[in-house]
This record gives sequence, C-alpha cells and structure tokens, in this order.
Amino acid sequence: MDNMREIENLTKIVKEDPTNFQARRELTIALMDKGYNEEAIKQLNYLTSVFPEDARLHYNLGIAWDKLKNFTQAQKAYTAALNYEPEEPDFLYNMGYVCLEKNETDKAIHYFKKVLEHDSEDANTYFNLGVCYRNKNDSNSAINYFKKALSINNKDILASFYLACELQKTGQEIEAQEQYSHVIKNCPDYSWAYFNLASMAYKENQYEKTIEYLQKTIELNPKDIDAYKIYARILYKLNRIIEAENIIQQALQQNPYCGDLYYLFAKISEKNGDISNYILNLKESIKNYDTLTIPIKMIKTELKKATEQLN
Repeated sequence: MDNMREIENLTKIVKEDPTNFQARRELTIALMDKGYNEEAIKQLNYLTSVFPEDARLHYNLGIAWDKLKNFTQAQKAYTAALNYEPEEPDFLYNMGYVCLEKNETDKAIHYFKKVLEHDSEDANTYFNLGVCYRNKNDSNSAINYFKKALSINNKDILASFYLACELQKTGQEIEAQEQYSHVIKNCPDYSWAYFNLASMAYKENQYEKTIEYLQKTIELNPKDIDAYKIYARILYKLNRIIEAENIIQQALQQNPYCGDLYYLFAKISEKNGDISNYILNLKESIKNYDTLTIPIKMIKTELKKATEQLN
C-alpha cells in the first residue's frame, strides 16, 4: 500500500476508534517513515501515556525526536526505554549516539561499550567509539577503534578518513597516506582526503604534488578557502606571481571577507612591485580583521612603512 494512503487509512481508523491502539502504533511508524515526525510524536506521547511501561514506544519516541535533532528530548525517551529494558542493544546504541551528539563523550563511551557486550562485531559501534576518543584527543585509542571498525567493514569510508586523520596527527604519515588513498579510490569526490594529502606534501616541500592535490580539492570543493591559501603561498614561493594572483582572485569570489586572502594578495602585489595594490590589500586585510590568522599589529606596521615609502 502507498505510504500516504496507508497514513490516510490509519488516521481514519484511529479517528473512528481512538482505542484502536494497534492502528495508532502502525500510524506512528508510517508517519515516521514519511518524515512526519511531529505528528508521530503526538501519537507516541498519547500511546506512552496509555502504555507507560512499553519500552519500544519510548524508543520510537526517541527516534522521532532524534530525527528532529532534538537530542535532549530523544535522550529522555531513550532513558525511559532503558528503564524497562536496560540491556536492549538498540536502545543502548541510540542512547550512546545521542550522548555523542550532546558532547557527553564519557557517557557515550559507556553505552557503546555496553552494546559491544551484546555484539562484539558491531562495526558502527566501534566507529562511534573511535569518534568518542577522537573527541577526547586520545588518538591511540581512536586509531584502535577505527581499525577494528574497518576490520569488520572495510567499505566504511568515513572510518578510513578518520583513521587517516588520526594517523596523520600522530606522525604515522605513510599509513595515513595509504588510508587517504583508500578513501579516494572508493570515493573519488572526497575533497578532504585530497586536501589532507596536499597538507602532508606541502609539509615535505613537495610543491608540485601539493598543487596536484589542491587543484583536485578546489575542483571538488570550490569553497575550500584553506586550499586556495596553500596554493597561493606555493605559487608565491615559486615566483609564479600571475598564477598566484589568479588563485587569490578565485578565492575572493568565494569569500570576499577573508582577511588572510587579502594579506596574501598584498604580499603577492608587493613581490610584483605593485605598491598601490599592496597597500590597498593590506587595508582590506585589516578591515576583515576577524578572519585574520596573522597578528593585526604586524600588518598595521607593514602598512605604515609601505605608505611612508609611497609618499
């Protein structure tokens, strides 16, 4: 039966007989499947008032709130479900997920580890534990959990990417590169993998390789301002001034309020001997001070010297 027709029929049944609780239960599921979570919540609130000890109703209520990104209400509903069935893996997993979304990391770890007591081969739970420890800046634990997730499901691209990030963070760059390459092989449009490969190549002064990765990053994600910044800095170092100017202009089309971009443009103009544009872009960088990573005091000193020289 078409989902909308099912909703209409079930709604009619419930309206005619409010005590037809089976129809009302089916209606909540149909509503949630169609994305009508607010309506589902109304029905579930009614059902939980009639059947307060029905753990599955509380669980479904939690899912509906979860879908609306109201994690506080979802957590309350999952807590109620766990009060009646404290060892149900689905309830434990969803509670862990909500705690993770609320940045209650230690609580999330507790619930996810409880899930593993029931199912030691749950790849999603290992992945989420990896995220928890990543949030706690415990890279070694995060790496172990991401590896475990991938040993069960090697097609989990996000687990591969996060593993690569943690490996990169801990200086295990060869393994990190292997993971990023794995991500790209299986998901060729994953721009962040290209960007992180570019960052590692840039650190090693492998400029041509960096440029190759950055071009791919920008192709896939034209709004990645950090990619433009690194690209412009490399071209500046290589004395490819016109190309550097073009890259900055492309970046400014994406974000005309980035102080760092104007400062880079200023330095490129200075190297090109264009003092007027050098001063103009220094002023623009100061105007957009809230997006600067360079000390504004240093830029003001630079502007003062440039203005004095021009005069």
